Parts: sequence; structure tokens; C-alpha cells
Amino acid sequence: MKMRKSLALYYYTNGRPKNEMSDKVHATLFKDRAGLKDDTIKEPVTVKDVIRELVPPVLFKAANKYLNKAEQ
Repeated sequence: MKMRKSLALYYYTNGRPKNEMSDKVHATLFKDRAGLKDDTIKEPVTVKDVIRELVPPVLFKAANKYLNKAEQ
């Protein structure tokens, strides 16, 4: 398991320029860093990712422990 640190900053403005307006429904708009195109990495969502989000951590850990014992 990899650990990572994350810092999220949010800000709100009074209105948007017309070129940034969209009719699409969205939750987040990602901006590339200056001078870098397609800077964001999009990883595919796996079944394991979805299960990990839905199952309480204690059950997920117990299942992993059980499965690891079964493999040995």
C-alpha cells in the first residue's frame, strides 16, 4: 500500500470569464500547470477501488487477511 500526502486548496470568485463557461454539469475543473499540457494523470477505476470505497476498512482488512492465508 502506498501512502501519499495531499493538500487541496479551493477558492471562489465572483463570476467567470465567458470562455470558461460551460453548459456541462461538473463538480471539478482541473487546470494544467503553466507550460505543461495534459499534466494530470488519469488512472482507470478498478473493481477493487470501488469495493474499497464501499466496504468498511475493518471488513476489507479482514478479507485481505483471509485471502492471504488461503493463498499460502
